[in-house]
Amino acid sequence: MELNKRLRKAGFTISSGDIFEVPLKNGTKGYFQFLYKDDNYMAGHVIRAFDYFAKQDEHPMMENIVTYSIKFIAHTRVFEGLKDGLWSKLGNMPLEAGFQFPVFRQTNDTYALVKKSYNWFIWQYDPEKRTHIGELTDKYKHLPMSGILPSKAIVEWFETGWHGFKEPE
Repeated sequence: MELNKRLRKAGFTISSGDIFEVPLKNGTKGYFQFLYKDDNYMAGHVIRAFDYFAKQDEHPMMENIVTYSIKFIAHTRVFEGLKDGLWSKLGNMPLEAGFQFPVFRQTNDTYALVKKSYNWFIWQYDPEKRTHIGELTDKYKHLPMSGILPSKAIVEWFETGWHGFKEPE
């Protein structure tokens, strides 16, 4: 699979490797990188957020931002966050050589109906080729949950360490 070259919508253009800056309520800024548009999963934009925060008046170099560990990986809609002014594009840092698509976990059960699911799957890039694992064990709990998160949930995740959505165990 080839990573997306350029995507355009509502006057914005994004490309794999673009770095975005997210202003936060506490006067700092968080950063994420757009990885790819997942045409196999509701055309969501897959991002990885870095465990790095800068003061509002700081201007870190992108080369340094991408060296930090990953805080979270998620599907979202990058264009919506741009349109709503929740983040802005800094520039582009090509994805590292040998980039591996993230592995996601997913259940079709919802927390409102099921507190503990025995119907978990894992998949990488193509949810049609998912593997049923049944109960979610410690081996897979660290994997990012699939689902398209609203742009405001991404900001909340930076600010609080949680996206705000309950999921079954």
